Amino acid sequence: MPIHNENQIPAEKIIAQIDTGITTSDIDDQNSMKTSLTQSLKTFYTNTKSNREKPKNNNQVQEYKKTKKFIQRNPQITVTKADKCNKTVILDMTAYKEEMNELLSNTSSCRKIKRDLTVTIQKEND
Repeated sequence: MPIHNENQIPAEKIIAQIDTGITTSDIDDQNSMKTSLTQSLKTFYTNTKSNREKPKNNNQVQEYKKTKKFIQRNPQITVTKADKCNKTVILDMTAYKEEMNELLSNTSSCRKIKRDLTVTIQKEND
């Protein structure tokens, strides 16, 4: 995957090749690699976004648009912030929902509440 310009990042190809290449690694290593990749891409595209008014290079804008289209065409993928750190993660929605359902079904760590406690908690914190 030759990159002739430091601002020309083929995000779709990078994601696909990394995802294919790490399937033999254990799940923790896979997640770590994906986290690093998404953080790097986020940093690149955040910098591109902040320079949108005056793009240094038209390739940045093109790559941003390609990545945006890729994410729109792949609704099974979501890009979001991780809960406990300032990192961005790429998640497969099916796997994410399965993991969340498994966590929520664990009655030793979670219990179902009868009503929405949002207002009560907000009042306590005000």
